[in-house]
Amino acid sequence: MKMSEYAFSGCHAHKAHSVFRSTRFLLPIVQIFFLAQLTAGPQSLSLFLWAFPLRVLSGLLLAASVYWLPNRTLDPFTTSSIPFSYVALLFLVSNIHSIVQSVQFMSQMSFFSRVASQSPSNGATIMTLLNALSNLGSMWPRPLVLLALESLSEKSCIASGGNSIKGGAACHDSTSSEKCKELGGMCATLKDGYPIIVAAGVVYCVLWWVTMRSVVERLQKAPSAGWKLGGGNR
Repeated sequence: MKMSEYAFSGCHAHKAHSVFRSTRFLLPIVQIFFLAQLTAGPQSLSLFLWAFPLRVLSGLLLAASVYWLPNRTLDPFTTSSIPFSYVALLFLVSNIHSIVQSVQFMSQMSFFSRVASQSPSNGATIMTLLNALSNLGSMWPRPLVLLALESLSEKSCIASGGNSIKGGAACHDSTSSEKCKELGGMCATLKDGYPIIVAAGVVYCVLWWVTMRSVVERLQKAPSAGWKLGGGNR
């Protein structure tokens, strides 16, 4: 979404998508032959914690590569060519981020499996419940972030020369954007909330690392018998 806004045209997006799809088979190979072995065992959450700073760093690099698009401009009428080297760099950074995400996901699943295995009769239910809670925790912030991004950003309907169109819409939704096009203009971002959202996300990650790292370590060190339903020390 942000790349399209930053003058990443449909042609460029198609080029990037083709590169990503043609090498998408690499990630499952890494998962099968490397990550599965690393995340197995009672110390799976240690790998989760180890990957956390790397995920934050790779996310920052990905956000920076999107924000500093080569032909990023406030003039949406400008359409210069994006070098293939940038697409390759974006591919590399995004795949590193995906691999780190996979490390954390598989570490988490290994821990869930260890918990569920302590109650064989209810193992499937426990695994489903833990997965549902995990997915809920990862999904609910997304619409809030998009709403915050919209409220922190400011767009205006401008003409090719860069001047605001008299009577133009504020470009705050799809209807106003269509009205701007009818007037012969295009929506341009005057105030971008993207860097603010990225910075807020980094601050949140640091706070999570400081406050929750010890909690994750305690969960990992808890005796396996303590996870058995109806028995053991919790």
